[in-house]
Order: sequence, then structure tokens, then C-alpha cells
Amino acid sequence: MPLGGFSGSDPTPTLESFKEKVGAGEICFFIQQEAFLEVQATDSESTAISSWVEENFSSEVLDNTTVYRLTTKLKQPKTEARPTMRRDGLLCKRI
Repeated sequence: MPLGGFSGSDPTPTLESFKEKVGAGEICFFIQQEAFLEVQATDSESTAISSWVEENFSSEVLDNTTVYRLTTKLKQPKTEARPTMRRDGLLCKRI
């Protein structure tokens, strides 16, 4: 799901709806596009979402691309995560 549409200026999804989708296990990964963020307004929804992801999840660099796994939140007490089956049959761990 691209943030902010093709140009990044569409205000969807909002930060709150993105958080809800992550919490529901509907979004499991976030791919950071550094070049895209460089041209975004600092008050855009895309920038707010990227900042929230950076502050709350750990990243990995895969083939020069920064990827965040949104299934394990940082600064959260370790609890046993229960996998949940989504409607499309994919498994995600709940936060």
C-alpha cells in the first residue's frame, strides 16, 4: 500500500488508520523509501506514519532497502504473540 498515493500528497491513510491496520495485523511490513521522504512536507500524513514506524519498530536493510517488520513493537514488554489468520489466509502476529 503506497502512502499518500502516487505523489505522496493524498492524506490517506491517516496515521490513526495506519496504526489500526497494523494493530489488526492487516499491515505486517513497511518499506522505507528515503528518496520519497526527502520531497515530502514535514506535516504530511506520510511523514507522520514514517516517523511513527521509525520510533516504534526495528528495521533491517535488505539489498539497500530499509524494511520494518510491524509485527514486533519496540519498547513493549515481551509477551507471547499469538498468530492470527487473516481473511486472505496470511498469518500475521498481533501486536
